[in-house]
Amino acid sequence: VLHHFGLFESDQKHQDRAVEILEQALSQLQKHTFLPFKRSERIENIYNTLGLVYSRKGQEAEEAGDKDSAELFYSTATDYFTKAKASIAPNAYPYDSEARMYTFRAERLAEARTKVSLYVSALEVIEEAEDVLPEEDLPRFYVLKSKIQENINGIENLSAIVSEMQRDPEMQDSGNRVSIRLYLLRESQSTEKLHQALTILQKQYATDLPNPSAMRLYTRVFRMLYPNDQAGLYEILKKRYSLSDERRNLSLLYELGKLAFTFSEYPQSREFFAELERISQGHPKRSGIHDVGTDAQGNTVEFTGSVVQLRSIRQSFVDIPELRMRAPFLPFAQKFQPELGENVSFSIGFSYRGWLAINLTR
Repeated sequence: VLHHFGLFESDQKHQDRAVEILEQALSQLQKHTFLPFKRSERIENIYNTLGLVYSRKGQEAEEAGDKDSAELFYSTATDYFTKAKASIAPNAYPYDSEARMYTFRAERLAEARTKVSLYVSALEVIEEAEDVLPEEDLPRFYVLKSKIQENINGIENLSAIVSEMQRDPEMQDSGNRVSIRLYLLRESQSTEKLHQALTILQKQYATDLPNPSAMRLYTRVFRMLYPNDQAGLYEILKKRYSLSDERRNLSLLYELGKLAFTFSEYPQSREFFAELERISQGHPKRSGIHDVGTDAQGNTVEFTGSVVQLRSIRQSFVDIPELRMRAPFLPFAQKFQPELGENVSFSIGFSYRGWLAINLTR
């Protein structure tokens, strides 16, 4: 009730009152773990609404000419959107809200450099959403991305503006990322330009605390230049995982789990997939098999073991002696009826739930 009351006050342009009510709702959820309404009210939804309210406060301050207050409110909005993204189940709302906040600001501003930076910030949020959300949640982001690209292309003297940003010592890093992202929006790219982009991004990649957006961009350019360099990609993704902002990136965890398997780092692979299983509740990729484990040459890896548990037709376990591990399998999906203690060969399939022994043979 408090959440919806806060939304109502915000819609009535009573932003301070809305914040007061929403913080009260947040306090109740945090203090009372077993309140009945917690089943229908999720804390990340309130975080998202607080982000929306603070973005509206930022807009109002901007319209009043109070730029310092506006920046503070927008920064607070971003903090709340970040908290809302830290949901156990994938949630499109904070990504959509944050991307639209940047887009609306850009559309209303006249200063060209800030306008371009805000559009690119929106594109970076969309890229983040593409890494986390199910495919059915993404069409709204594709529409927004198309709108942003159209708006960017309509900016006069765009090349000169970006060059000016790159020459400004205070905007050089963001200016470089803007330049590279705008280049990647083109229908085709030259190898020479991509190498130049990779060299620029390498400087940020090499720092102790690289920018997460720069790291995602570095990964993208590296893949374009070296599509078969799995070892190099694995090192980049491990560096990305070391960043706190990337630890809840579902596609990153999935790729790390696959690549760890490829390089025979099986315990590490299981750890990545265990974390992925924990934070991917409700994601469609928890169902089915999306890839099969291979070695560095692309050959399917096969193991031998024995059936050690027959819990049900839907889930049982095989032992993998050489790894000192067990892997679940689905008895009903096999071409024969496995028996307890029976020796079998099998490969490993991957989903957001983790490892699954598949294609069992006697």
